Amino acid sequence: MRESKKNIQRRATFLDTLKAQEELRKELDRLELENDIVTNRSEFFRLIGSALLGLESEKECNITLPDGTSIHIQNIGKFIRHLAYYPDNIVTHDFLKLYWTVFKEQHVNISDIWCEIKYIVFGIYPEALAMSVRISKEQTYFGPSVAAKV
Repeated sequence: MRESKKNIQRRATFLDTLKAQEELRKELDRLELENDIVTNRSEFFRLIGSALLGLESEKECNITLPDGTSIHIQNIGKFIRHLAYYPDNIVTHDFLKLYWTVFKEQHVNISDIWCEIKYIVFGIYPEALAMSVRISKEQTYFGPSVAAKV
């Protein structure tokens, strides 16, 4: 039986999202393991958009730092984008106090924050995959997809 064009497009959009999620996982692993900063922001933002389909902007979460301090983040997407512009691999007191009240001078390795973000992002993956099945090629705004070529 021949598959409909609509089903082929849905499968292609799903596969695009799945591929982007794998690439984002690899990038987050690299950032964490190398205690590194984002060097290619445009590619990183493309991966975030393609892998999470904008769902990250609706998520609130808590990030726990190594000393046990917890930061409540109201918009994890905004926080990820803000962190992507951070210029050093040691996150300082000034950056941290933008998100919660800091009672002591505190510095954190950026890898500790990337580790927390990675697991928060993993929690969004299933929702994004479910959403990708419902998206047509006309609704995809994160760049050309395989679906757009079908």
